[in-house]
Amino acid sequence: MAYNPLAFSLMLVSMGALIFSAYFYLLTGRKLSQDQEKAFGSIFIILGVIAGIFGFSIYFYETLPAQYIEIYALGLLIFAMLQIALGLSMAFGWDKVPASYLAAVCGIALLNSARTVYSFSLSKSPSATTALFGVSGLGCLGVALLSYLGAKKMPRWLAFLVLSAFVIVGLLALYSGVSAQYGHVSSALAKTAGA
Repeated sequence: MAYNPLAFSLMLVSMGALIFSAYFYLLTGRKLSQDQEKAFGSIFIILGVIAGIFGFSIYFYETLPAQYIEIYALGLLIFAMLQIALGLSMAFGWDKVPASYLAAVCGIALLNSARTVYSFSLSKSPSATTALFGVSGLGCLGVALLSYLGAKKMPRWLAFLVLSAFVIVGLLALYSGVSAQYGHVSSALAKTAGA
């Protein structure tokens, strides 16, 4: 029986979203030191590389139905790309605006994934999965908007909405990952008991 990477992949997304939320919360209150930026950047790079490896490998799992590969691998690779782009920008002191515009384009792709999940009731929890992709997409668009407005023109309510979006994404991904792990173990045990 092949390993199903989706549970761990969802937990990676949860870690990234919640750590980004913590970073964003700290950023809205004060300017972070260069060492803090590099530390967060390094974490994002590590998460992005691991997620990229898992996202790419999902395409080679024959046990997963094609529709799940299409949705989850794409979502995980988008996550990986954004984590790496943000991490490199932070670690090397690059301007983060281009990374935020990349997030906007990726946000549109994530919103389309949410539409696809909803239209075809994909996953065991289609509502949670639709929300996961949809709120991720909106959060990415919000990051680009905040970046465009800049720190001086950034309305606090909009910053709070974007922060809330990523907290929600982190919690939804954690819920989905934990549920997937439980379901995968339960299915595997049922198959072994029936054999």
